[in-house]
Amino acid sequence: NSFADKQYEMVSIVDALNNLLTLKQKDKESLTDYTARFKSARDVCAMQVGGPLYLTKYVKEHMATDTGNDDSKYQAAYNKMLAYIYLDNADKSKYGSIIQGLAGQYALGNSQYPATITSAQDVLNNHRFDKKPSNATSNNTNNDNKKKDSAQEMPELSFVQMEGRCYCCGKPNHKSPACRQKGKPKSEWAINIAKTNDKTVSWMATQVLLTQSFEEAKKILQDTILLDSQSSVDLFCNPRLVKNIRKGDSQLLLQTNGGAVTTNLKADVPDYGEVWYHRDAITNVFSLALMRRKYKVEYDSELNNEFIVHAPGGKVRFVANEANLYVHKPKQLTTVDVCLVETVKENETFYTPRQVERAKTARNLLHTLGCPSVADLKNAIKMNSIKDCPVTVDDVEIATKVFGTDIPSLKGKVTRRKPTPVVEDTIEVPRELKEAQQQVSLCMDTMFVNELPFLTTVSKRIKYRTAAPVATRAMDAYVKRLEEVLTVYKRAGFRVEKVFCDREFKPMQRQLPVVFNCSSAQEHVPEAERNIRVIKERTRAIFHSLPYSQLPKVMVQYLVMEVTRKLNFFPSKGGVSQYYSPREIIHATKLDFKKQCTTPFGSFVQAMMMIMMKIKIMMMTMMKMTMTIMQIMVIITMRTMITLMKKLTWKILNLKMQCQMTRMFKRMMKTKLQE
Repeated sequence: NSFADKQYEMVSIVDALNNLLTLKQKDKESLTDYTARFKSARDVCAMQVGGPLYLTKYVKEHMATDTGNDDSKYQAAYNKMLAYIYLDNADKSKYGSIIQGLAGQYALGNSQYPATITSAQDVLNNHRFDKKPSNATSNNTNNDNKKKDSAQEMPELSFVQMEGRCYCCGKPNHKSPACRQKGKPKSEWAINIAKTNDKTVSWMATQVLLTQSFEEAKKILQDTILLDSQSSVDLFCNPRLVKNIRKGDSQLLLQTNGGAVTTNLKADVPDYGEVWYHRDAITNVFSLALMRRKYKVEYDSELNNEFIVHAPGGKVRFVANEANLYVHKPKQLTTVDVCLVETVKENETFYTPRQVERAKTARNLLHTLGCPSVADLKNAIKMNSIKDCPVTVDDVEIATKVFGTDIPSLKGKVTRRKPTPVVEDTIEVPRELKEAQQQVSLCMDTMFVNELPFLTTVSKRIKYRTAAPVATRAMDAYVKRLEEVLTVYKRAGFRVEKVFCDREFKPMQRQLPVVFNCSSAQEHVPEAERNIRVIKERTRAIFHSLPYSQLPKVMVQYLVMEVTRKLNFFPSKGGVSQYYSPREIIHATKLDFKKQCTTPFGSFVQAMMMIMMKIKIMMMTMMKMTMTIMQIMVIITMRTMITLMKKLTWKILNLKMQCQMTRMFKRMMKTKLQE
């Protein structure tokens, strides 16, 4: 809370009036600078009071016969008062004779007082400076002023009201080097007291239990952020968590249970806003009272004992540590941004090394037992089903908090969900609209994003946009992409007849049945240039919403295509229809929230790829078929070999029998010849 919110309202009003009435022209100050300061004080006074002051008595007595309504009379009276204050506070050594002359003329019945500040400034501009008084008169005047100053007490002023006054005593018409009280201590000077009056007083009661040296504890705490319910301000000390450190208009006087802290520095926390900054503070603190004004804050006392802040970038958790402080440790500390993403290393800092080791043992036990569910593992431990088990239920819970959901279980147990039934979501585009826009004229040009070329097109009346990456700037690559665009229009029932483009695309007209209208040298197609500008603007906007500082080429290409595709979701200004979007006209389908509106670009998830599973199944099927074929081939081969062996054996046997018969015949013939 600021100091102004706790201040009595009349103090601000009286201070503004006081400042207006006592604002004097400084020594050697030009009339222009004095006028500017006076008008600024006038505006501040009007803001605090709520408008011009109503001088009712003056209007009734001196302006009753004037023409105009009451408001104009009150405004004129207020302007006269301001003009007189302006004249009276001007430097008397230069313009003192003017006040005397105006008073003399008024006594004679001839009022020459200016009615506005502008006319009063003109009077002073046209006046020659008064002659300086003699030394004797000046000395007497100075002595009288000294007596008056000694009789007056130092006024209690704010820091803003010190302008034009002595920094030592706080009085006007002189400066601190010439002040007779300049010998007193600096802490008693009016300027330092005024600074103290302007401080924002706040309270912070964060207590930290130190289990190591102060320097070690401070080094650890400076990298963490606390959410404190007993703090009335936001205070940061780590320059890597903030940006734009600067001096503020006021000071903070912070009362803590360890003493008082004073600072006038402010900084900005990304996705939060302005905070106070003091490098010597022990830690970074968010006030719970101020945090709930910006974002929704939930408290979970049963499950995790934590505060959950629903920030624009996601949920930010402030978890209770051993000292009963609700802390959040950012993953990455930079001078540009703060990445509030939880990691295993970050989660381990909330537990002792012994608790982390026991959590690792619990996670190893989960894997050893075949990855059962966490609930089944807890039940087994509670029922003492595992003899001599060193793991407790608390260890299993800490393992879940530190390591998150078990990734092997997530990848292995996820099954294919039943697909949602196909619903007919086509829309009926008026036939008259299609017939009127049957002939389409395209505007085409090359766009570069991070030196990557894209072929962009937009139809003149339908305003349907496309952007496709090209590997090279050769005509064959352009022709291939343009043919894809022409196919889209052809399927929708439209015919592209003309293409407006630059002269570099002129060789394409020999390969495509479309008329090319190429612009002259040093000229461009305005619709194509405007289309490129819109696509680049949306691409930059999406990029700045991502938590990445750099993107690979393939991601840049898909980002541009995704942005272009989504530009067709809404009716385009200057298009053929203010009710039907270009996507509805070309594709005749409506947007589906579950398909197009749930996952932003750049999201990261653990997902099961059904295509990969199908490929694995196909590979396994092919392997089984291959093995079966090989077995059949082996059987066939074996049978063939056996048949051949049999044939060969019979041939050998026949040959042997023939030899034996021949020998027997020869013996018989020899016997007959001998007889």
